[in-house]
Amino acid sequence: MSVDCTGQRSEVRRISTAPCAPQSVVSQLLDCRTGDVQISWQSSKGAQIYYAQAKSTVKTLVCNSTSTSCIIPAICCGQTYNITLVAVANSCSSNTSVTSQVTAGPCVPQNVSASVSCSSNIANVTWGSTQGAELYTVTASSANGLTANCTSTSTSCNLSTLTCGQSYTITVKAKGSNCSSGNSAPVQVQAVPCTPSNVLPTMDCVTNALVVSWRPGAGGQYYMATLQDSNGLSTTCQSTGSQCNVTGLKCGQLYHINVTASDGLCSSPPSATVNTNSAPCLSTSVSALVDCATDSVLVSWSSIAGAENYSVTALGSGGQRVSCSTSQNNCNISSLQCDQQFNLTFTSTNQQCQMTSATNVTFQSRPCTPLQPEVYKLCGNKMSVMSWDLREGAAYYIARAVSAVGGYQLCNSTNSVCTFSTLGCGETYTFSVTAHRDRCQSDPSAPVYLTTDPCKPENVTANVSCDSETAAFNWSKAKGASFYTVMAIGSLGYIAEFNTTSTNLSVSLLCGQSYNVIVEAHNIYCESPPSTSAVFRLAPCPPQNVSAIVQCDLGSVLVSWNPAVDAGQFRVELESQSTGAISSCNSTNTQCSIAHLPCGERFNLSVVALGGSCQSQPSSDLSISSAPCIPQGVTGTVDCVTNSAWVSWDVDNGAESYTVLAVRDDGHNTTCSSSNTTCNVADLGCGRSYTFNVTASSAACVSPPSNSFQLETAPCALSSIMVVAKCNSSVIMVQWQRAQSGKSLYIATAVDQDHSLLSCNSSTSSCNLTNVQCDKEYTIIVAASANQCSSLRSPPYKIRTAPCPPSSVQANVDCQSKDAFVSWDPSYVATSYMLTAVGRDGDLKTCNTSDKNCTLSDLRCSNTYYVSVLASNKNCTSLPSANITFQTVPCEPANLTANIQCGNSSSASLSWARSTGAVVYTGLAQSETGTTFYCETPNTFCTLEGLVCGTVYNFTVQATDGLCNSSLSEPQTKGAAPCPPTGFRVVPRTVVNDTQILRASWSTVNCPNSEYLLALTGSIQGNSQALFDLASYWTSRRFFEVPLPCGSAYSATISARNSAATSDKSAAITGTTVPCAPLNVTFSASLAKVGWNESLFATYYTVYGVSSSGRTKLCMTSKLLCSVTNFSSGQIVVTASNTAGESGDSVPVSVTAVRRRR
Repeated sequence: MSVDCTGQRSEVRRISTAPCAPQSVVSQLLDCRTGDVQISWQSSKGAQIYYAQAKSTVKTLVCNSTSTSCIIPAICCGQTYNITLVAVANSCSSNTSVTSQVTAGPCVPQNVSASVSCSSNIANVTWGSTQGAELYTVTASSANGLTANCTSTSTSCNLSTLTCGQSYTITVKAKGSNCSSGNSAPVQVQAVPCTPSNVLPTMDCVTNALVVSWRPGAGGQYYMATLQDSNGLSTTCQSTGSQCNVTGLKCGQLYHINVTASDGLCSSPPSATVNTNSAPCLSTSVSALVDCATDSVLVSWSSIAGAENYSVTALGSGGQRVSCSTSQNNCNISSLQCDQQFNLTFTSTNQQCQMTSATNVTFQSRPCTPLQPEVYKLCGNKMSVMSWDLREGAAYYIARAVSAVGGYQLCNSTNSVCTFSTLGCGETYTFSVTAHRDRCQSDPSAPVYLTTDPCKPENVTANVSCDSETAAFNWSKAKGASFYTVMAIGSLGYIAEFNTTSTNLSVSLLCGQSYNVIVEAHNIYCESPPSTSAVFRLAPCPPQNVSAIVQCDLGSVLVSWNPAVDAGQFRVELESQSTGAISSCNSTNTQCSIAHLPCGERFNLSVVALGGSCQSQPSSDLSISSAPCIPQGVTGTVDCVTNSAWVSWDVDNGAESYTVLAVRDDGHNTTCSSSNTTCNVADLGCGRSYTFNVTASSAACVSPPSNSFQLETAPCALSSIMVVAKCNSSVIMVQWQRAQSGKSLYIATAVDQDHSLLSCNSSTSSCNLTNVQCDKEYTIIVAASANQCSSLRSPPYKIRTAPCPPSSVQANVDCQSKDAFVSWDPSYVATSYMLTAVGRDGDLKTCNTSDKNCTLSDLRCSNTYYVSVLASNKNCTSLPSANITFQTVPCEPANLTANIQCGNSSSASLSWARSTGAVVYTGLAQSETGTTFYCETPNTFCTLEGLVCGTVYNFTVQATDGLCNSSLSEPQTKGAAPCPPTGFRVVPRTVVNDTQILRASWSTVNCPNSEYLLALTGSIQGNSQALFDLASYWTSRRFFEVPLPCGSAYSATISARNSAATSDKSAAITGTTVPCAPLNVTFSASLAKVGWNESLFATYYTVYGVSSSGRTKLCMTSKLLCSVTNFSSGQIVVTASNTAGESGDSVPVSVTAVRRRR
């Protein structure tokens, strides 16, 4: 048996060795600006804490951590550090870790400075060297975001891309191998000012002063304009604003102008050169040579410096203004009006200026043509007198009379009358007169013509014939005669006068006289002496006042007449118009009778007078009729229905009318008359015997009665009938009293005016007539059985039915009077008519008339009327006629408006309210001279083209419905106005005593005879209580100058007008004048500062020192305070400036001594 014995274990004791050295040590620069370094490592076995050390040549820094990293802050810029690490546990330290390195970022560059080259606008930047820097970056930035940069490995760098006029802030940054420094302290630098642009010279031609304006360049504090003339001489002007003035320029020079800007250190490159001319010099030698033959004058002169063109104006004493223009040294003025003293005005021009001066040269044009030439002549006298109106400037006159064949006479006179005493007869002369002075003469006057007295007619003869009352005259042609007067003087005092252009004449003269005839020749002025007379005798005169009395009972005619001079016997002839048979009688006194005239014929009657070997012409035709013949073939019948008798007979050509006589058996007479061969004797009594005969009548005679005959009318029976009819009914009830006995059938018969029959029958006491028509007059009888002339026959009863509705109603509108004429066919039975017209708007028009038409007046325009007509008689009224309509004349268009576009050849837009019923409108524009423009349209608007600017027009519009035109609308009177002028600008000019001159200019409007008005409104010093409202006078110039106080804000407009209207105002131009001089200027000697109050509208201020040595600019600022250096004694003044210019000086402040503070 074995035994295993194990003893007890000892107490366990733990020991630790030193920690291992940290591994994988990494160092990293966290922030280049702060210099913080982070150190990290792998955990070391057994380590309780770690200690890190960063050691450079100048400094050692440490950090500790119980983790695997720690941060060493703020290592020095530009240094390289060695990093080591130990782990510690229980007082034991590990070995030192492997060394790692870290380099801090480079230091911020110091001592940075910068300067700008004025010639190249390049900024040179320098700085001190920085430890750890490998590369430097320079950055320049402006306030508005512009940048420039450069890099360098040295300590300087050039910025070459600076923008002119900008202020830059420059910083420098250093860059190391792994990091960059922060920016250096900034420094400021100012780029060279920008070159001014838009240089504009404005020449004052009167004073030869020049205003140069420009658009300021950025960075410029003051500006200098340089002017070089044609000779190479230069002059300058300076300004802190956008313009400066140069005075005392030489005339006739071409100036080359440029502007530079300066900021006190550098100047900009000069602007592009612009050229301008000064005013041309004035003329010195001008001469004039008149050519009377061409009404012209040649004006010459010597060359003028600076002039490109010339014009010469001659102003005559009578108001004529003529001119010529040229680029040479002479020109010819033509079309001179006569008899004027002319003064010459000379004008030289170049592109900028026009210089006008009066000369001492005068000249006289040739005399004027004499006016109102007239020639007077006394008929029968060979003397002729010519006269004319005297002309000023004429020394004498020569009058000339030229005949048609070329002969002439001259007459000289120093007054207005000349006498020609030997002009021949029958000649036509042309007279003219010329005015003379020295070697010049006028044009001949307007010709006047005169024909002298015609020569006396010769060889006058007269020839007459018994067959007529005419005489034929002949004579020889008289020289110069345009017509002849022939005068025949009768033995009984009768005088006849005739005019003719021929040399023969046949005339009718009073018969029965002996005549002397003479002939005179005439022209339009005078007559010749009378010719030798010729003598002759005419036949007797025809008998006058012939009358005839037909003696009906004797069958003869008695003819009588007035006595005739120079007649011994008379013959009467009576010719039958139907057979041509002639009966006659002779007599030596004044009456004669012809018997045995056949009945029923017409005769032509004439009387002739016999004297000597001639007889007169027949007397005026006279027609007579013999008594009518007794009517033949007379017959008659009774109409039992109407109880009338129809009588007829054969026609008798000699009768004009016939009369039928009916004699009742009790002696009562009834008649009827007719112009044809029948006659109806109406309303005869029933049951009577009548005896009838017929007589024929002419104007003078009645025939014996015809053979008579007898007729018996129907016997009477029914005493009366009753008729009942209703208006507009087709039935008439006829009632009667039936006989006491018998069973007779009664027949009622109605006959209308056209002899149409209606009937009804009944065995009782009434019946109805049907199919009764309107517009009829019925004659009604009642008779028993079928025999209308039986004994049971009523007397006739007449009744009128209601009128028919009027037919063929028509309405026609009169476009002139605007009335409507309504007509219709008449009714046979109507006695009156009622017309009713109702308008669409309710207007009611009526007319009561007995005619078949009516006129409606006072109708409303543009209305449709509905028309109906009623016809009435004593008892009834018709139904209304069928409605018709008519349209009245359109109303004149209302609410006319006319808008005229401005400018020449403008147009006008017309509009108006619609007129009911109108289909077309005509718009009219009429000028004061009668020129009319029109447009036609179916709309309520149209445009009139081609209106002339400066003309006043009356605008109207007229409507038409295709048939009638309305009245013209109320006219609107408007003028065609010019447009507002273009090219409007306002330029500030000189400042005197706190007042600035503003020069406004504009372009000419395209409208004849236009004028312009400049208007300015605004305030002074921003005070709402100090407002101004200014206007120029109306002017034809294209510029105007207005003074305004300093510190004024203004709004300017320009408008144009002509004789017709004024344009709208142009778009406003706003601006300010120069600021007023600063107030309360103070100077602090201890601070060497100048202060002042703000000036309204000022953008910067300039401080000047004024001493015995001159005026010096001390400083320029936009603030109200400025430091003053290098000025020991004198006075200080301050000015305020803006884009309008520089104010005057402030009240000066005295300075006795100024020391610069340091």
